[in-house]
Amino acid sequence: MTHFKNLFVYPDGYTTLDQRLQPEDLYSRFSKKILFRIKASPDNPYGITPPNGLLIYGPPGNGKSVLALQFAQMTGLPYAVVHRHDILENEGWHTNGKLRELMTDAEALAPCVIIMENIESIIPDRKGNAGAEYVDVMSNLSLMKNCGHKGVFVFATSSRPKDVDAQTGMCGYLNELFYTPFPDETQRMRIISMLMENKPRSDDMDYDCIVTESENFTIGDLASLVDEISINAALAETVISNESVRQVLEAFRRPLTSLGKKGYDEIHAFLEAKNSQQLNQTIGFRRQ
Repeated sequence: MTHFKNLFVYPDGYTTLDQRLQPEDLYSRFSKKILFRIKASPDNPYGITPPNGLLIYGPPGNGKSVLALQFAQMTGLPYAVVHRHDILENEGWHTNGKLRELMTDAEALAPCVIIMENIESIIPDRKGNAGAEYVDVMSNLSLMKNCGHKGVFVFATSSRPKDVDAQTGMCGYLNELFYTPFPDETQRMRIISMLMENKPRSDDMDYDCIVTESENFTIGDLASLVDEISINAALAETVISNESVRQVLEAFRRPLTSLGKKGYDEIHAFLEAKNSQQLNQTIGFRRQ
């Protein structure tokens, strides 16, 4: 048994992070666009084929990795979580040899799921690159081509989709896209209420001020904010109150991730755009 076979685990219920952290439509879309196709009979009359994989993209700290885990667990199949350092050669920066071993192990265990974290580090954009690195990316792409037909489904994550090679978004690769957006007001209220559950707090708590002051925060930013509120209350040995929340909000450093919202909105608008005939999703991860 090789190293990579040992990476595969079987799901035992969902990960502990609550699904309320992510928009409900992401799970609905996964069930319709991915899970339905994975479970479709090979001889179905509609000719439905298995998906090759998907890309979950969005700002850092916004639950992409947990969402990928939950998606993998929803399939009921064995899955492995892989980072670039897992497939680096012993000496140097090449990844193709070990990725080939990983895909071989996955085919032996098929059907299964491979979660590739930060895929831009495994299949970076070839634009401007040449020589050995170019060949390495091409070889990795060839290993992923139509791997879904072999029962190997790739669920990838990326905080920098513009740095992923454009070919990865073509048919036969990872052309199903899932965006983890910055939480809107409704979602921020839901997340904050969930994070504040079971904490000692006053009966008249009003979360509106937190929702207002946390515009453009990611899920991770909101969790950090609630942690700071909780720590301050614990140090003061008192319940969380509206006044203590206001004090934290006045001193809380605005997260750097909030500066990137405009850029992610532009990336999302570009990737989800329709072509001139409004028939197909735009293919590729960077502007040409």
